[in-house]
Amino acid sequence: MDRIFALTPVPTLVLSNSHTVLQVSHGFCDMTGLSPSECIHLQVAELEPRAPLIRTVLEHIDEAVSEKRLYRSEATCLGDNIYWLTRILPIFDVDLLYTVIEFENVTEAQQAMRKHVQSNETYHLLINTIKDYAIFMMDPTGHIVTWNTGAAILKQYSEQEIIGKHFSIFYSPDAVKAGVPHFELELAIRDGRFEVSGWRYRKDGSAFYANVVITPSYQNDVLVGFTKVTRDMTERNMAEVRLTTISRKQKQLNIDLIASHKQVEEQTRQQANEVATRAAAMQLKMAKLRIAKEPTDEVKDEPMQMGEKRVMAISQELDQIFNAMKALIEQIAHDSGKLADEVSMRTAELREKVAELTKADETSENAKDESNRVILDALRSKDEAVRANQLKSTFLASMSHEIRTPFNAVCS
Repeated sequence: MDRIFALTPVPTLVLSNSHTVLQVSHGFCDMTGLSPSECIHLQVAELEPRAPLIRTVLEHIDEAVSEKRLYRSEATCLGDNIYWLTRILPIFDVDLLYTVIEFENVTEAQQAMRKHVQSNETYHLLINTIKDYAIFMMDPTGHIVTWNTGAAILKQYSEQEIIGKHFSIFYSPDAVKAGVPHFELELAIRDGRFEVSGWRYRKDGSAFYANVVITPSYQNDVLVGFTKVTRDMTERNMAEVRLTTISRKQKQLNIDLIASHKQVEEQTRQQANEVATRAAAMQLKMAKLRIAKEPTDEVKDEPMQMGEKRVMAISQELDQIFNAMKALIEQIAHDSGKLADEVSMRTAELREKVAELTKADETSENAKDESNRVILDALRSKDEAVRANQLKSTFLASMSHEIRTPFNAVCS
């Protein structure tokens, strides 16, 4: 037994009931740099200067003996970030016989735990700084176990009020009655993720349009809960509704415009038909007047002869106006075509000259002047074409007025 204690790699001391060192393991010697002979038969308190961990033993050995139970200390750091754990085990046979003291190096476990704690603290800090999203965790049955700042703002429940409540509290009574919350958890488990948008309710009963994502969480392939992320989409939903309404109104406006256009076309067609009918009637009347102006044996009185002369004069005047208008329109069309061809030609020449001038010397002032002159010529040609078109329109309007005046006189 003594050999077993001596060879164990775990730093170990065996004390008598008077706290005298009876056995020392090689592990304890390696830890402290002491030899077995330097430790045995000494009081355990005498080892403290060479083994700082003994301070923990001195503080709690009496407690372990009096309560007759194993004492396990917290991890203690001894320089260079090395952590040790102390176990004090009193051994009784009615009275105290021995006290076994073990020291365990828990540096790796302690560092891992510290990283885990820091990670959790960072995670909670990150989650709590997000105020635009309600992020919380639920157990496998849907009861809330965590609550972030965004959730408190969005849903109006404090952490003390909501922890332990079922997440169905955010749904309408009809949705709860229909089993919607439970169904969403089932879909999240089946598909690995569940997302939906719909109306949810705050503590004060007010509704908001939310986008909800539920994700199951597993540990060693065992479901441990769900993570739920909720975002308030009320403003976006209202904007989409307004956009849909505007789009629907725009479509109706387009339909109304098309109908109005068709109505205008129909009215124009009817007016054209009416004008054509009136023109035909007018031509017939003019034909009758021309026939009436020829002399006959039956009608030779002076009033008739005067009417015939008037009709002949009007007819000749109309013929002259029509012929003049026809000739002028043909001339304007001819001139407009020539002018348009000239503008196109001058524009092509302009492009060629500008290209040549650019290739020759882009920075040359002469090239710029020539380019500006060509451009001004083209603009003048364009202005002339515009003025010709305006003159044509003015002339046609004037001719229309001139034609209507004698026709009115005839018809009357």
